[in-house]
Amino acid sequence: MRRVACIYFPDWCVQHRLASRPPDDSRPLLVVSAAGGRGRRGVACCARATDDGVRRGVSLAEAKAIVSGPPGGGDGAGGKGDVGLNVVLADEESDRRAL
Repeated sequence: MRRVACIYFPDWCVQHRLASRPPDDSRPLLVVSAAGGRGRRGVACCARATDDGVRRGVSLAEAKAIVSGPPGGGDGAGGKGDVGLNVVLADEESDRRAL
């Protein structure tokens, strides 16, 4: 008898990128796509970006503003304002290969 399993990874594009980046890179991650003709928009983000207020569908400019905080918010000591946002382009083919 043949068996089939269906596994759902709703944020696979984020999960495999988080697992493959250097361990000392703790920046919030946002995966963006230019599909749809409205500029680059977030298609998925990590839990840390979500905690900062980033959501799916947000424009790249807005996501960067949310994560960096108000102008001059960095304290020069690695605080939230100095961390930045790790932005990567969505690549569905790469995501499929990584499975």
